[in-house]
Amino acid sequence: MLIYLAISLGNQPLIQNIKFRADMTNGLKDNDQQQQFVAIKNLVIQASRSNSWIFNSVTKEWHNPEEFEAKYIDLPFQSGWYQQFKVLNPLEGLSAADKQIQKILKKKANLIARVFKYYESKL
Repeated sequence: MLIYLAISLGNQPLIQNIKFRADMTNGLKDNDQQQQFVAIKNLVIQASRSNSWIFNSVTKEWHNPEEFEAKYIDLPFQSGWYQQFKVLNPLEGLSAADKQIQKILKKKANLIARVFKYYESKL
């Protein structure tokens, strides 16, 4: 059985023929599950068109569009789980990671200073 789905991107409708077999989607019959499948395909299309990647806000993992589709397209769906994914510029992720590293290094430097100060006072 083939199902054709229409996907929209923001204000721009995008008619995309997406063929999938019932067994590929673990026998999806429920409209919610089909909508989740469409949402995943939509994330892949949005990321591809905007030269972005897909960020998992729960696991903090980044996936390029092809990796994301390969990893998630065949997984069983649970209601709303796809909402943890965001289409973002990966350079923003690198910048955020740099900021986190700087915060950690500052905390480490403060701890080192406190440790040395504590043991110097014991001499």
